[in-house]
Amino acid sequence: MKRFLAFLILLCPALTAWADDLEPSVQLHAWGAELDLAWRPVVLVPHAQTTFWLGGGALYKSWNYFRDVSGNALTSADVNQAAVNELAGSWFLGAAQSMVGQMTPFANGHKPWQTPNLVEVYSYYRGTVLHTLSSGSYFSNSNQSDREGYVQTAFLAGIDLNTLTKTDEHNLLTGFVLEGAAETAPAGFQSVPVDYNRLTATLTLFLPVYDANPDSRLNTVSVLFGINVVLDHLSGFHIPSEAQTLVGGRAWAGVLGFADALGSAVRGVEADRFDGNDKTIGNLDLRINLPGLDYPEFVRSLSPFPLEGSIIPGIVLFYDYGAWSGLSDNVPPNWVTTAGAGLFLSVGHYGSVQIFASKWLTGGTPYDTGALPITASLGMQF
Repeated sequence: MKRFLAFLILLCPALTAWADDLEPSVQLHAWGAELDLAWRPVVLVPHAQTTFWLGGGALYKSWNYFRDVSGNALTSADVNQAAVNELAGSWFLGAAQSMVGQMTPFANGHKPWQTPNLVEVYSYYRGTVLHTLSSGSYFSNSNQSDREGYVQTAFLAGIDLNTLTKTDEHNLLTGFVLEGAAETAPAGFQSVPVDYNRLTATLTLFLPVYDANPDSRLNTVSVLFGINVVLDHLSGFHIPSEAQTLVGGRAWAGVLGFADALGSAVRGVEADRFDGNDKTIGNLDLRINLPGLDYPEFVRSLSPFPLEGSIIPGIVLFYDYGAWSGLSDNVPPNWVTTAGAGLFLSVGHYGSVQIFASKWLTGGTPYDTGALPITASLGMQF
């Protein structure tokens, strides 16, 4: 016991030094939370950032399965019978290595970069437990091997080119992130007979259009233009049903990978309405930031953590496009467009909430277009 205590005493300084290199971050999801730890104890490439990652999260998740018993896509469906509710827990371990740092210390002379890494490669192991709590008849009566849930093992790798700046006090940022990612969940590593491979390309770009008073601490009126494009391809002999409703990569939704595909990514379409093996998503946003407000004093006094930035309400106008294929043998490739407007509230650097109304414009035939026109969400679309 004495030797063990002596060992702990000697180990404490090393643990303290390691702890100083840890950077925790919390991410909120609609019905859950995620805790990630970044650790940078060494530099493997001179003048470049080396990061080891450990993270995990849990959430309650609802999605829809729009297929009949034979697995064919339903052109008209009862949303209650399509609904699937599940508990999802996920964890990951991996590393990211900067290959090229940003060319200058700061963007535009005063805005810090979102990341000091201009080019970064990454690789992760991810484990996921999916437990089905309830499901409508479409999924419960299907022959899908994952209908009761399962334990998934996946491996991810990718490369990012990132020129984004951090969001400033007027809710503006500039630059782009371009990502190429690959993911595999091989047979033999899963608790049920499923397997898939995924390739994903993502481009997200922001361009400030207008700032009425750039020198003011609080925003007056400013305008931000944004573009988001995602290409996603799945292959495999037994692709799990939920995987066909998602897109991959880490740029849009992080390593845990719960990023909805056409349904929800194309606003105004029911969640998971259009699944498939090949998906294309395009989003255009015009975000109008209205006059900013300081936090009320009673909110500051009650907050358990420091409140940074300001509260900025705003208006968003959007146009979305989606295309898909690989639904079934008797349904050809298809596409859909929607448009709409909404209100959002940005709370410092902690995130946003929004509510929007949307309208199905073109495409999507012969599918039923009876989606809910008003939707609330945690965070902006991209």
